[in-house]
Amino acid sequence: MRISSKNIVKKAKIMNHYTPHCLRHTMATMLLYNGADIRAVQEILGHASVITTQIYTEVSQKHKKKVLTKFNARNRMSLS
Repeated sequence: MRISSKNIVKKAKIMNHYTPHCLRHTMATMLLYNGADIRAVQEILGHASVITTQIYTEVSQKHKKKVLTKFNARNRMSLS
């Protein structure tokens, strides 16, 4: 039995239209945000080359920089 993405979206009560690619991209990005090994993500996605998977690390690195800039206590220190 094959489960379609439409059925999954319907069961999850997601109102917007999401493609399987969008859900796949979101999953990979979330795995990397939470510290998953890039090789593990590569295997999960079925990429032949880690270079293909590195697309997701760029997004993850941008997110990490944003979080670090926002929450680093040194950025809130006054040097006067």
